Amino acid sequence: MKGNKRKFLRIKDSVDLQYRIVSGGLKTDSYCVDISEGGVRLPVFHKLEVGTCVELTIHLPHAPDPVVLTGQVMWIKPKVQGPYRFLAGVQFVKTESAERNKIITHILQNISEGQGSEE
Repeated sequence: MKGNKRKFLRIKDSVDLQYRIVSGGLKTDSYCVDISEGGVRLPVFHKLEVGTCVELTIHLPHAPDPVVLTGQVMWIKPKVQGPYRFLAGVQFVKTESAERNKIITHILQNISEGQGSEE
């Protein structure tokens, strides 16, 4: 774990979500590549600028309602295959504790069910 700058444990995951640029835009379907208490990696169709604020609606399988969070694009990289052209790393900002707790519960359930985690 030498050199790891991550603050939170992340897990590989593939839950459905939608993202929308906060300054204006339509909701676009996507999914998580991985998720942590602090953010998510997701494929996107268009190159988002670093610093862009996005609203994320994440559909966790064990939560009755979607988790709605605001995030900031921290990095963007080209994606080699599939319909999405880019991968984006989004850090959650202004997260309500109830929403954060749903994310933590989801991560812990995946770990207890034997899902792999990443460092």
